[in-house]
Amino acid sequence: MAPKIINELALLVNLLILMLTATLPIKTHAFSLNLIPIDSVESPLFPKNLTKEERHQKLTELTITRAHHLRTMVSSTASNPNALRPPVFRVFSNYYVTQMMIGSQKYSPYLMIDSGSDDTWFQCEGCKNCFEIKGGSFKFRSSSTFRYLPCDHPLCIPKQCQSGYCVLSINYLGNASVAGVVSTDAFSLPTDGSSTGEPYKVFPSVVFGCGFDNRNMNFGNNQGPENVIAGILGLGSGKRSILTQLESQTNGLFAYCLPSWTTPYTTRTFLRFGNDAKIVGEAQRRVQRVKMVPGIKGYVASLVDISVNGKRLRLNPALFRGKFVVDSGAPYSVLVKDAYTAVRNEMVEYFRSRYSWSPLKQGEVLPYDLCYNKFYIRGNYTLPSLTFQFDEASLLLKPENLFEQFRTGFCLIMFPISDPGPNILGAFQQANHRFLYDVKASTLSFVSENCQNN
Repeated sequence: MAPKIINELALLVNLLILMLTATLPIKTHAFSLNLIPIDSVESPLFPKNLTKEERHQKLTELTITRAHHLRTMVSSTASNPNALRPPVFRVFSNYYVTQMMIGSQKYSPYLMIDSGSDDTWFQCEGCKNCFEIKGGSFKFRSSSTFRYLPCDHPLCIPKQCQSGYCVLSINYLGNASVAGVVSTDAFSLPTDGSSTGEPYKVFPSVVFGCGFDNRNMNFGNNQGPENVIAGILGLGSGKRSILTQLESQTNGLFAYCLPSWTTPYTTRTFLRFGNDAKIVGEAQRRVQRVKMVPGIKGYVASLVDISVNGKRLRLNPALFRGKFVVDSGAPYSVLVKDAYTAVRNEMVEYFRSRYSWSPLKQGEVLPYDLCYNKFYIRGNYTLPSLTFQFDEASLLLKPENLFEQFRTGFCLIMFPISDPGPNILGAFQQANHRFLYDVKASTLSFVSENCQNN
């Protein structure tokens, strides 16, 4: 009789434990940031009355600036990863900005997202050389959770210190620079609220740079009293990156799904971290995965060839080795000259052989190199696709990821860059694909998806 009673009591205790566990709040390991394109309605950074051609002209200039920034980053680490020299970056050029709350006073600046940089920094009140910010600099003295980072902290990298505290120094091309003190404070980042009922999750003691000497900043020509950008959010893979600092929450994972450029501006896009960063495929949409190139800052994949409408171009893999950057910060894709010329020639032949079309003279539809007059279009026609070929995967880009219609014609939204590159897979070409970055495994997964309801 006694064993029966003991078993029943044990069963009852287990049921009570199960019931109590089910009522406890589930610890969230996910958060997300709103990705705001600088030319969207939400963004205060872009004129709202531009024509489509003017908008593309500005975004092309941004892409070129971004490409030069990435060239500096990739070439310095690829040529000699052990070289000891201060990095020099292009002044800021990124297609996406975001907002978060910082400190006990909930300072809420716009920060430009940079996947090629590890450091997050923003301008602090009391700066000696300052740039104008609508809404003001970070009032660090008013934040009860603010602390300077001591020199012996493991994230004081490199060990540059003054008066026992870690200091920050970053140089940019064009005589721009940021100097200040590496610090910590609480960052409040959005969650979906499903597990805790709270719209924000507070992360204490996040390391960032407090900029006190900031010279010649322009943030892609956003300057003056209407500038709202206060600094940079670094999403690289290094130790001081937000992604790595919050590894217990992110698990080294982040994902996004960029909507088509024809989608209304009201569509919101999120950069998702941790458990929120998921990717799911099916028989018709197979998830593909590529290894990232180790030892290079940013997210660089090993491209081996390009196909146009299914035809392999048989390009020299050396054109892409260590310099094919997957970067949503660049609005458009760029290819080194030899690769771009081969793609262009194949597309010219495609249109000539099928429809007897000839391209417009360069410069007739700025800023693109390959354009066709829309009046050439008679009846049914099909535009070519393009496929980026990796060692064990391929990324198929449909015509809507390649071409844009203008008043005077349609153009290939891609252009060449001088050697040594890098080649860039930009935001326009990434649209309607979900990308998942696993920094710990050094892999990038992707699948086609309708991103309008991201």
